[in-house]
Amino acid sequence: IQNEYLSVGAQENGAELVSMIELSINKEYMWQANDPEYWARHSSILFPVIGACNNGEIKVAGKSHPMTKHGLVRNSDFQLEEKTSDEMSFTLSSSDQTKIHYPFDWTLKIRYRLIGKTLSITYKVFNDGDVDLPYSIGAHPAFNCPMDEGLQRSDYSLVFDQEETQYSPQIDPEGLISSKTVNIMNQSKTITIEDDLFSEDALILTNLNSSKVSLESIGGSSLTFSFKGFTHLGIWASPGNAPFVCIEPWCGIADPVGYQGEIYTKPGILRLAPNSVSEHTHIISL
Repeated sequence: IQNEYLSVGAQENGAELVSMIELSINKEYMWQANDPEYWARHSSILFPVIGACNNGEIKVAGKSHPMTKHGLVRNSDFQLEEKTSDEMSFTLSSSDQTKIHYPFDWTLKIRYRLIGKTLSITYKVFNDGDVDLPYSIGAHPAFNCPMDEGLQRSDYSLVFDQEETQYSPQIDPEGLISSKTVNIMNQSKTITIEDDLFSEDALILTNLNSSKVSLESIGGSSLTFSFKGFTHLGIWASPGNAPFVCIEPWCGIADPVGYQGEIYTKPGILRLAPNSVSEHTHIISL
């Protein structure tokens, strides 16, 4: 899809955003997944869980179901449902195969819409069943960083629109949330992207005052990410000096270490009533 400012591409596999180009300067903002050593994806969609589940499973009515990290849909083939010059929508519904892992009836619709120099991304979750649908929803977009020639990743910062004090829970080797925390921000608006920032995996920010964060450098390019309505924000890049940064709006979180409960009581889980629809939107602006 395209307008006078932006060209945006997505693929049916995972309904994944793969490109966001500013036309006037031919600048690509999305990580192109061209070095699997760092990360072989562009912008995964996370549903119906975020992060890892304890023992790689969820429990529903006392029965265990296998569940991979970040859920079911990032490797699934969506159907391109609608496309205009500046908008496209993808759809995926539950099947006999998905019910092995997640025994519920649901439909997930993803809409990409261009408005000026902004890309709006909306996730609509439909509960097609007759019981409450427990779910998490989130995104995992990776943005090129550095975005400008002659700069390094460490020249960039994440700048929030409000002052924050944040203690990020540390993630254990199994991808679960440990009881340890690390102080990321102390009455500050800024996180500098230092090379060791992600040495312990993703940063997880919770109960933020902010609803916007900008990836920017002094004198370089910038983009602003709006995540109003999402309960958590993940920040991640591969350890070392991977040339991207992921800004991840989440409604949900990985299991705590040792979690044995049902999916309905999983921390951060949402519940959607039968025959209901929920909507979650985040916006990328240049």
